[in-house]
Amino acid sequence: MTYKKKLIEVALPLEAINKEAARENYIYKGKPPPVYDPFCGGGSIPLEAQRMGLEAHASDLNPVPVLINKALIEIPPKFASKPPVNPEAKKKLGASGSWKGAAGLAEDIRYYGQWMRDEAEKRIGHLYPKVKLPKEHGGGEARVIAWLWARTVASPNPAAKGGTSMSVRTALSLINQSLDEVLAEQEGEFDADTRWALAWFDQNGFNEGAYGMAETLCTAKNTSVQGVKDAGILEAKGGKVRLLKKEELDADWNPATDSRLTIWEITHHLIRRLEQGESGAAELIQQLGAKTEVARDLSYRLYTICERRKWAQEAIDYNALVLSWSDVQRLAQEKKAAAPTQGEMQL
Repeated sequence: MTYKKKLIEVALPLEAINKEAARENYIYKGKPPPVYDPFCGGGSIPLEAQRMGLEAHASDLNPVPVLINKALIEIPPKFASKPPVNPEAKKKLGASGSWKGAAGLAEDIRYYGQWMRDEAEKRIGHLYPKVKLPKEHGGGEARVIAWLWARTVASPNPAAKGGTSMSVRTALSLINQSLDEVLAEQEGEFDADTRWALAWFDQNGFNEGAYGMAETLCTAKNTSVQGVKDAGILEAKGGKVRLLKKEELDADWNPATDSRLTIWEITHHLIRRLEQGESGAAELIQQLGAKTEVARDLSYRLYTICERRKWAQEAIDYNALVLSWSDVQRLAQEKKAAAPTQGEMQL
């Protein structure tokens, strides 16, 4: 019968690796350099180094990998080529016998593992009753080894007598429904051009789309393609339209002279200024006041869209504005307090 190599044997040429390891061992005259893996994780590197006869050291910040590596790398070598100590093995084989590698340790682990299971069966086995299995699962009986707790929460509805419970799934559904209502109410604070841009972004991002689709969406949002273009946030040509990225917006933009000011435009100029430093964003907040609060809300909406669509770079931009908002707003208040009031002499 012809032996077929396993996939791992094809992927990792163990014979070649072992041959090279022997060569390295010869070069270093039996004292090859030690191997240290500071972020060992599951321990693949130190394990392979140890298997090749190298002195292996490993560490990790996570205590779980530390425990795994102790069990995998540190403990077994201490019992290498030693006989098992469990009474059953001693009765059968005595203290003599050839135990290569970790065979003796493995025998003890099997014995004492079974002993622990039997003890657990005696003490708490009654908490794990046997149940009848359906035919599609083989029939017969099997012991329950784990219980899944289906968590519930008490309904906050006063009409629910006796604290009626609901499943987490139902609760999350109601939470999402309430969130949609809040977001819909929040969208009412946006101007028509921004509502159109938000809906278009959700569908296309900053990519091109058909002019006809844009026009249909504009009708639904009570605006027009030309109007959104005049607002300075859209490019329309050749039967295609696309939203302008923040770096494409007018660099000399002045909100005081903007005849069609939009929350969309304010949001992206805030992000653009924030990239250059918090001071520029703070000046814009000081200038525009309450409108920037709505811009922050829009930034969060856009962040959630990017997260859902897996648009990583755009998500970073919008999230940066949300996360730094308190600091930028505080800086804006400081600038406002330091600004000269009417009638104050300026030197």
